[in-house]
Amino acid sequence: MRQQKTGEPLSIPCHEVLRAELETMPRIAETILVGERGAPLTGSSLSVMVRKVLREMGVDGYAIHGLRKNAAIELDNAGCSTQEIAAITGHRTLGMVAHYSKKRDQRLHARSAMEKRERAQSGKLRNGTG
Repeated sequence: MRQQKTGEPLSIPCHEVLRAELETMPRIAETILVGERGAPLTGSSLSVMVRKVLREMGVDGYAIHGLRKNAAIELDNAGCSTQEIAAITGHRTLGMVAHYSKKRDQRLHARSAMEKRERAQSGKLRNGTG
């Protein structure tokens, strides 16, 4: 598979929750996402389908492109490195990963950074080097 926008090759493992859900459903096609006629969805046909469903739900202001951004934010908040995030999102540059994940949870990252610092300091004190 290739990331549609960048053309980067992607091999993304299936999340365990999605895998469990898929195992409960009948397999009707070679691909997971199919249209009303059973044909595989392309990036643009998926986008059209999502817009249609959102419109029917009365939801405005969202686009399928936001899923990529949300994935970057969620992966960042989970502690993934920029390289790991790029491997999932298909970004070519780490700068774009940083741009996409700039809405990450600052408090979560600050807490994590301080915990790492405290563990490092504690290790130095135990070893008599701090």
